[in-house]
Amino acid sequence: MPGITSTHVISYNGYEFDETSEIIELSVRPIWDQSGRVLSYSSYTFTVRSYVGTSFGHDADAMNQLRRQLMQPAGEFRLTEVGMGDSFRFNIDMADVKYGPHPEYCRFKQVGADRAWEVTWQVRVDVAGECQSDALSLGAITGKKGVLEFTFEVSWSIDQGRYTRRTYSCMVKIPAVRKNVESFKLVDHADRLREKVTPRVPNGYRRSSDNWSLSLDKTELRGVVVDEQLPGNIPPLGIILVDASHSVESSVKGFAKWYVTVRATYEVSPRASRTLAYQWYGTLLAARLKLIREKMLKKDGTIFIPIRFSYEEPEIYGRRGVSLTTTLMVTVGCSVEKAAAPVPPAKLLFDNARNMVLMSGLWRTDAGLVLAG
Repeated sequence: MPGITSTHVISYNGYEFDETSEIIELSVRPIWDQSGRVLSYSSYTFTVRSYVGTSFGHDADAMNQLRRQLMQPAGEFRLTEVGMGDSFRFNIDMADVKYGPHPEYCRFKQVGADRAWEVTWQVRVDVAGECQSDALSLGAITGKKGVLEFTFEVSWSIDQGRYTRRTYSCMVKIPAVRKNVESFKLVDHADRLREKVTPRVPNGYRRSSDNWSLSLDKTELRGVVVDEQLPGNIPPLGIILVDASHSVESSVKGFAKWYVTVRATYEVSPRASRTLAYQWYGTLLAARLKLIREKMLKKDGTIFIPIRFSYEEPEIYGRRGVSLTTTLMVTVGCSVEKAAAPVPPAKLLFDNARNMVLMSGLWRTDAGLVLAG
């Protein structure tokens, strides 16, 4: 079994332990991802013991320098011919993926009638991709900006109306590398992956919320995304929310004269102009009045007259930016001269009412808007 040779090297951050040094303990702890299925990285803990002689021990400046060197994180850590098989060159060839190596402690004990110090030093190194030699490379990790861990889970909640609310939760973690003890620049952050780990909105759903948090060390991004199922009519592209209604109302003198009103209030996406709402309102209005134009106007004595149009910016500094209303008057089954006549016979009254219900465009799925959304 190989052991420590006289040519072994143990050094950290420029301080090289002498030939009296030895590794008294090495532990390796696997760190699994949140699912428990995949090895995220391995955490090595090295404990080194060495002795510092009298001349060096009584030199306060030298001891201060030793302590500073051994306790700084992200130093170059080298071990060769120490009986561990392969050589280790952390932060030289092999990357620590947690801003390390991280010194854990440095303990000093006087020995030899106070003529020497016994120095016990422990350091932690976190290494990923041990089954893939390329992943161990410092240059590969910093250059490729890969992913250390990605996990997600999905839950569904169905209400009494059988509408579904989907909640997607995820966590993505990246390697965190410091090239040396003097490097404090943030070379990468997990937020760059937000768009890649965000799921698409399913057809027929609206994204009601997505919440994200970035860890203090900028290596871990967590998100919760909620999508809610919509009813049959879906808001069009570029519209976040729309509150629209379509009403048909008879005049007070009978069922020969009707008032058709289509109104809508829009919340437009922050990335779009509020004038987009006017375009989609025109599409909605045309779809809703299509049956009236195509069928009712074919009947003798039917008149179709726009009588009112209004547009409003209900919340100048709020989200509901556009509100539009159109009202049309429709007279059914009579001439212009008879439009204001007394109440017609009962049969004509109910025939006109039935025709308006069937041809008003109410309770329809606006196919154009579904395709646009």
